[in-house]
Formats: sequence, C-alpha cells, structure tokens
Amino acid sequence: MIKIIKVISLKVLGIFIYVLDYLVPKDNKLFIFSQRNGQFSDNSKSLFQYMQENSELLADVRTVWITKNKGLVDNKIFLDICSLSSFWVSLRAKHFIVCHGSGELFYSRYFSKKKNTIVLWHAIMLKKYGFLDASYTQKDYNSIKKERDKYTLFLASSKLDALSVSACNQLESDRVLITGLPRNDILFNPPAVSRLHGVSEHIKEILNKKVILYAPTFRDGGLTQFFPFEDLKIESIAKYLRKNNAYMLIRPHQNDRKNIQRLKDLIRKHGERFILADINNVIDVAEIIPYVDTIITDYSSIYLDALLLNCPCVFIPYDLEEYESARGIIYDYDMVTPGAKVKTQAEFLDALSEALNGGLKYQDRRNQVRDMFHAHQDGKASQRVAKKLLALVACR
Repeated sequence: MIKIIKVISLKVLGIFIYVLDYLVPKDNKLFIFSQRNGQFSDNSKSLFQYMQENSELLADVRTVWITKNKGLVDNKIFLDICSLSSFWVSLRAKHFIVCHGSGELFYSRYFSKKKNTIVLWHAIMLKKYGFLDASYTQKDYNSIKKERDKYTLFLASSKLDALSVSACNQLESDRVLITGLPRNDILFNPPAVSRLHGVSEHIKEILNKKVILYAPTFRDGGLTQFFPFEDLKIESIAKYLRKNNAYMLIRPHQNDRKNIQRLKDLIRKHGERFILADINNVIDVAEIIPYVDTIITDYSSIYLDALLLNCPCVFIPYDLEEYESARGIIYDYDMVTPGAKVKTQAEFLDALSEALNGGLKYQDRRNQVRDMFHAHQDGKASQRVAKKLLALVACR
C-alpha cells in the first residue's frame, strides 16, 4: 500500500512540475547547472567556471548552479536545491546543463520540452551504453529513449566518439557537437599544486614525485579486483615503489564504494607508498592528471584524456571475456588500448618500469589513439561549447 501511494505521489508531483515548467515563461539567457550527489566537478564544473570567468563576453548570459552541497551555497550563483528561489530559477531557465543525464536535480526529470537540455557527459564513450548494451531489457531501452528525447545537444570529443554517442543514444548526428570535453582544458594549463581544489593536502605533497594513478572502472553487480594477480605480493610492489621513489594513487570508481574499506586495509598494512585517491581525497580527478606519470586501468576511459599529455598507460584486463559478455567495449579492445596488457605481477612491474621511463615502446600507438579520440587538442573545449550555447540564445 505504501509503495502504491509513493508511486501515485511521484506521478502527481511529476505532472505538477511538468505543467509549471511548461507554463512559466523562459529566460533565454539563463542557464542552470547541477550535478548529482551535490558534486561540483567534471565537465559541468569546467564549463560553469569558464562561463563565470568570461561573462562579459557571453552577451549577459546568466549561469546558476543548483546544489545540495551546503558548503557551496552562496545564494548568488550557487543556490540551495531545497530553496524556493532555486526552484523558481530552474523553472525560468531555458537551458539545463547536465553531466550524467536529465535527472541531475531530483525533480528535473519532469521538466517539459520547452527547456533545452545540453548533455556534456562525463567520459568519452568507450564502454557500451544505452542501445548498444545487450544486457538492457526492453524496459531499459524505453527509459533510454524517453531520456534521449529530452536532449537538445550532446558533446563528443571526435568524429569517432560522435558516432558512438549517436549509436548509444540513437541520437541524430546534428544533435552531437564535436567540441572536446571542457574538463580537459585544465590539462593544457594546469594550476599550481597549491591551488588545486578538492585535493587532500597529503596528495598535494606527493604530486611533484613520480605518481602512478591506478583507476579501474566498476563492474555491474560485482566488485573490481585490485592487483588481480595469482603471483601477488603486495610488499614487493611497495618495495618497487620505494626503490623508484614513486607513489601509487588508488582511485576506485565512485560506483564501487564497497571496495573502500578493503583498500584502506591494504594501504594501512603496506605503507605510505599506496595512497587512497577516492572522491573524498580527490573530488575531480582531471585536476591531478597533469601530475601523473603513468595510468593503470582496465576499461575506464580515463586514459584517453591522459593521452592528450602523452601519459603512458598499463592495462589490467583480468576479466575481459566476462566484461565483454556483460557490458562490453564499443571498440576492439587491443586497437584502442596503447599499452602493455598484464596478467601477472612480474609483467605488471616490468610494464611499470617501461612506462615510468618514458613509455617509448607504445609512443606511436598512443599518438594514433589520441588522434582517434581527440579532434581538438588545444585546451579550448569550454570556449567552443560556450559559443554553441550562445547560438542557442540567438535562436529564440
């Protein structure tokens, strides 16, 4: 009975918000941003900051961030999600900028089609998603279609990425903009370590050393295995790091929170060379990529961003066959992963040595994959996106 009441209440709320959003006149120069879980990071953060810093060039465009993060709220450009003023602003805004989808605000899924929804997304499309994900049910596909129909524009980083965006969302090509990702602008003009926001002081202290970032993706319905080697001897890896005066930042995916305690135990037992770089210690991973010497991953697309800096990569696809049969990769895995694929700890340490010494073995492959996924390599993605948004303002 309670479940039925909840469903009915949500439907009534949805209709109420939809009608309000449809009836309230729209301010064509007002853009609202938001991000799930009160975060302030990724492409949304980068574009928002660019538009704030260049407001005089953006024809009186107003940008507002709506958040549940009380630490951000200033009642000017950062509004409390629970306030009437933020709700009114969200109804008045003609444009809604999102990083994950239309549900960034708990009520935004009910907005009418009178509002433009611009999807910056949070990664280059590497893993199968949406209509390419064979594990989805018909109900899932219907939900994706309903979500897709709300999108006005969707960002991509290259022609190849644009094809994947279109395929995953069954989105017309003229709704996909090849601008590059705003968060990657920082790679071309990184701030001093002391000015990094949302990075713990402990991590800041080691960013001028040799830094290895271990950042695998999550598994649907299962835990990611870190250091999945049959010949694993963590102390040997710690000894290797000490010998090379290197530090390993371990970053579990934010959808893989159950791994946090296990990683804390590993770090506590094996010394200061392993450092947890989860979202509590590094809010926005893009900020530390300029200081990383090598990236270790599996199926995460984080390495594609780092290729803009020619960062060597090491891959641990320990469950590739299983992963391909579940979610899967859009492309041939070997074709798009320019680095050693390791299965044992011995191979892992050899690959790390090669990578930390410049990674020349895979230099040409890194350049090829970089050019496949990055049409623009100039640090001006936010500028290009802002120009496209101004074009929306001009089209009343």
